[in-house]
Amino acid sequence: MPASWSRVSFGLKMGSALSERDLRARLEALGYDLDDEPDYPGGVLFHGNTFEIFPAGALGPFRIEHSGQVIRRIAAFDPIGQEVLSEVKELLIDPMSERLAFGGNAENGRICSTIVSEPSGSRMPGYQRTPTTG
Repeated sequence: MPASWSRVSFGLKMGSALSERDLRARLEALGYDLDDEPDYPGGVLFHGNTFEIFPAGALGPFRIEHSGQVIRRIAAFDPIGQEVLSEVKELLIDPMSERLAFGGNAENGRICSTIVSEPSGSRMPGYQRTPTTG
């Protein structure tokens, strides 16, 4: 992974602090569509103490539940039936465009989407993270 790609990465971890205002700003800087159904990569929908996101490079959307300040649960879910498919401990958010990683400014930095670990220690079936260049 190019060093500049990792500089635009950030992770969401169970038990970690969360500022919705800061998160919204970071996601918007990475090219995500805020307040849009997560039916496609780049969609993010905030509602109450939950937000749903379809990260760039992921196979499907995730639901993140929080207490207002701390992340309580991160789960992959079926956007049609809404059922939880699996829970993960950490989710990294990739930018929607490699141009943000390789041509963006430092403020966009530190913002990636890959599953780091599940309780079972395995990755989601079929998930593969491959940054593109262009």
